[in-house]
Amino acid sequence: MSIQIREATQDDIPQIHTIYSFYVRKSVATFLRHPPPLDSLISSFQDIQSRGLPTRVAIDPTGKVLGYGYLAPFNGTRMSYAPIVEVSLYADPEYTSTGVGSRLLSSILQSVESEAGVWHRDEGRVHSIIACMAVDTTGRENGEGLRKWYEQRGFVEKGRLKNVGYKMGRWYDA
Repeated sequence: MSIQIREATQDDIPQIHTIYSFYVRKSVATFLRHPPPLDSLISSFQDIQSRGLPTRVAIDPTGKVLGYGYLAPFNGTRMSYAPIVEVSLYADPEYTSTGVGSRLLSSILQSVESEAGVWHRDEGRVHSIIACMAVDTTGRENGEGLRKWYEQRGFVEKGRLKNVGYKMGRWYDA
């Protein structure tokens, strides 16, 4: 399968919204319980891009968005955290385990690791990237599959928050 990775544009947001809405409704990849309005997603992407942080899409030759990923400020507006960002990755459910997430993460990490680096508008060069995730014990490898996926790409587990997310009738670790 031919996959191209490029910076996301506002024209991609409707397809991104469709992908994200699936995960909101059907998974604990996000602890949101209801899909956000399209305008809210547009506003979030504009904010991320205005900060100089990467937003990437994986597309097929027809322009279909197969997945997307981005870096966003960690812990909101607390300026001491400004050089710390959180990575988020989502693949169209039909394209999970096809390399979409790996390609997106690689592109995002390359932008940060390049000589120029990624300069966060608020506080300078990105210092650290955090990947937070829910641990769904009913998922792949009893919820450890995603953690292992990130570890294979250089991330290190630094802690686990017990029973901090409630969704679909049960509590989840993160």
